[in-house]
Amino acid sequence: LIRTSACVFALMRLWIDGLVTKSQQAIMADLEALPATALQKVADFVYQMRDTTTANRQAAFNASFGCLTAAGAEAFEQVIGEDCQRIEP
Repeated sequence: LIRTSACVFALMRLWIDGLVTKSQQAIMADLEALPATALQKVADFVYQMRDTTTANRQAAFNASFGCLTAAGAEAFEQVIGEDCQRIEP
């Protein structure tokens, strides 16, 4: 079951990567058609999203830091070491 799940996950990742590439190409084509003033607005929006996402990610990490006891962390590490496989794309 773990191996099957890993294969399904790998296939989903490939499919998602293909969608992202197509989306990026479509976005780039749309951006190339915009005037310079609109490009500045897009750039400002992207930078705002990037900064907000980074801040939210850091806040989530900070909130979860130290939530496991030492025994819980050891058990978690053991389960990962015994039952998880690494998939190289």
